[in-house]
Amino acid sequence: MAFRVFISHSTDDLGLVYRLKDWLEVNGIETYLAEAHPQPGISLADKISNAINQSNCLIAVLTRDGTRS
Repeated sequence: MAFRVFISHSTDDLGLVYRLKDWLEVNGIETYLAEAHPQPGISLADKISNAINQSNCLIAVLTRDGTRS
């Protein structure tokens, strides 16, 4: 089973977050971003809760832009 990381972020930081996601995946780590895993019909809260529960680690991306959102 691969190591899986949930990335918590603000949509204001998507450029940075996608670069982080790409770097982690190049290094063999599975990532979860809600934007990259659309699941129509499932509430965002349920989707996020399930993804966190299935992850080994959570990375919180905290930036100035994120604190304003």
